Amino acid sequence: MPMKKRVWELMDETLFTISQDASVADAIHRFTEMENKHAQCSALIAVDSNDAYRGLITPKQVLKRVKAAFDDSCQEGEVRLLDRFTHRCSLESRKPLSEIMLQNVDVAPSASLLDAFNKLMEDDLQVLPVVEGRKPIGILSIDSLFRVVREMVRG
Repeated sequence: MPMKKRVWELMDETLFTISQDASVADAIHRFTEMENKHAQCSALIAVDSNDAYRGLITPKQVLKRVKAAFDDSCQEGEVRLLDRFTHRCSLESRKPLSEIMLQNVDVAPSASLLDAFNKLMEDDLQVLPVVEGRKPIGILSIDSLFRVVREMVRG
């Protein structure tokens, strides 16, 4: 039964890490850098100075902050909207990732794919860091799980 497989059997060991103390601007730069290299980078794994897992940063988190900055700017009216929005984006970009990262979203390599699938759905995520002890060792994508479901449907 494919869903009885374990996370370690499907995880991708390629990780894109970033310090939890890095800024939002650093994360934006890293996402852009990966895109320019045509690397699949749908999330950054935030780590501390000991390379221990601390959280997950996705482009969605960053864009939520940009949207919030825009919404705040709009509430003050249209006069100088662009200036206010630019200023708020500048402030947001200086914040440490520890302020915006998702925490407590990870899965153990020994977890079942069904458990991982449920966690992805509950947390509305596309990827899930695979953590052993406190060290990130891989990433599980919803695309990988979808391939398993496709195998099940094909029989």
